[in-house]
Amino acid sequence: MLVHILPLFSFLYLVFFLYLSIFVIHFPVFTTTIFPSRHPGMSSPIKPLHKAYGGLLFTYYFPFIKCFFQLLFLKVFNISNCLGTKSMHEWHNEEEEEEKKR
Repeated sequence: MLVHILPLFSFLYLVFFLYLSIFVIHFPVFTTTIFPSRHPGMSSPIKPLHKAYGGLLFTYYFPFIKCFFQLLFLKVFNISNCLGTKSMHEWHNEEEEEEKKR
């Protein structure tokens, strides 16, 4: 059951972080840097540029964060067998059986 839900979580996670990186980080930074007259309280473009670099790092590290959470889900819920992969314990048992046969 969880195997069918996992791609949905992965998709929602992707949509959420794309929304966060584009509309919450990049777009406000872009508008405050290019059009500072719309934001009179913004005295220097150094602050929004600093936020832009943070947003870029966040965006580029996103695939690694996504893979980490997917592996965490696989480990916590132990659904590796459902996905066609074997756990380390199963690999170790197969190696022991092969050694016994020899």
